[in-house]
Amino acid sequence: MCRHLKASRKKSAIIFKIVAKKSNDTRYYSIAMGFMYPKKAGRIPKVKVQHRIGTHFGDRILYSRAHEDNMKGRTAGFVNRNDAECMVSEIKCCESIHGHDVLVVKAQLTNGLMSGQYGDDLVIAGRHIEWLE
Repeated sequence: MCRHLKASRKKSAIIFKIVAKKSNDTRYYSIAMGFMYPKKAGRIPKVKVQHRIGTHFGDRILYSRAHEDNMKGRTAGFVNRNDAECMVSEIKCCESIHGHDVLVVKAQLTNGLMSGQYGDDLVIAGRHIEWLE
């Protein structure tokens, strides 16, 4: 998960978010936590119970050292589209997420931004998301 998160002075940030989407639906879902994102824009929920989609992410994220407390009520995305696309390739190569497509979507994050890393890749986390594509 995201590491080394530090508060950012930015008011907004463009990110590339990996999401799951049901084949016959327009809504996006969190692969790691299983919640449905706001349709056009909205606040990220504080997840109390993980209902992951697929097996790429661990099933005990909320209770592991991988989940920093300051990620509660936030979502993160990659700064670089290529980093997000590489992860999507990994996910698609290693597993099938039944009934969902996995894709990268451009979004804008605001409210309580933090910057950090996912592996060696730069990420930004925030409390409010707006879909740009």
